[in-house]
Amino acid sequence: DLEALSAHAPALASVVAQVASDVALVIDGDGVICSVADGGAAIAPLAHWVGRRWIDTASPDSQRKLQSLLEEARTGAGAARRREINHPGPGGDIPLAWSAIRLGEQGPVVALGRDLRAVVAIQQRFLAAQQDLERDYWRRREAENRYQRLFQVASDAVLVLDAATRELIEC
Repeated sequence: DLEALSAHAPALASVVAQVASDVALVIDGDGVICSVADGGAAIAPLAHWVGRRWIDTASPDSQRKLQSLLEEARTGAGAARRREINHPGPGGDIPLAWSAIRLGEQGPVVALGRDLRAVVAIQQRFLAAQQDLERDYWRRREAENRYQRLFQVASDAVLVLDAATRELIEC
């Protein structure tokens, strides 16, 4: 039974944040953040979240997922599966992966968050590289089509030479 840990939720959140996550929150029965424990990640200062409803800290597009996470922690087996939530920050949205566990039937919820900004940056670079490859593919394909059309529509003889070696490539 995790109820025995309820009284020690802020200390537990602090230890878990330092050991296993980037940030940990203690949330009361009304969904209000009671304490924030920073795990050492370079996330914007979250101390101003204390006293606010957790759902109000999320971006509008993520609030439904956050509400679902909190309800699952409160009503399910006490633990909620991980969800990716965006929170507004000074330089844009901060993506965090949250898991939550309720400490006993009447206890608070401890939410553990992992900073996903590095993962998002890698995904964006991968997507940009993939788009570059696709653009190059289509450029090459168009060039090949033009090259083939040249031979189809030309009424005169066409010779293709290698400029460096002056060797005949195609005729």
